[in-house]
Amino acid sequence: MSVTSPEQARAPMPRLARLDVDQYHSMIEAGILREGSPYELLDGLLVYKDRSARGEDPMTIGKPHQVVVDLLGRLNRLLEPHGCYVRIQGAITLPPHNEPEPDGAVVRGAPRDYLERHPGPGDVFCAIEVADSSLAKDRERKLAIYASAAIPQYLIVN
Repeated sequence: MSVTSPEQARAPMPRLARLDVDQYHSMIEAGILREGSPYELLDGLLVYKDRSARGEDPMTIGKPHQVVVDLLGRLNRLLEPHGCYVRIQGAITLPPHNEPEPDGAVVRGAPRDYLERHPGPGDVFCAIEVADSSLAKDRERKLAIYASAAIPQYLIVN
């Protein structure tokens, strides 16, 4: 068992290295990070995605969370005539330091438009987060990220 001394408890936090979107993509392409793993790039830091119900293991997807995400996908038949669709749990690239993976995003065009790239801020009409245990992060950090990228609408389903 290790014991933290008062001096250690007051020690400054170590400096963190921020990643930019290009570095993040290079790490995925090199196999350092696995595509589809449960993390996203927020403010240049790799952050684990929390899709759990409050009080559950953060590495699990809560049943209510999954149901709401499934229901978001059903909106596509209403959106397609307007030239957009709901992208489910896919990355959106918000340079220089963010690539969140919202639970849903209303995106311009069709899925095949994004074979070579993720949608960027000009492609996203609305970012949607389904929140339970992640509510505080979604209300604060994610709101700030989407607002700074000029995403016109942000919706939290709680």
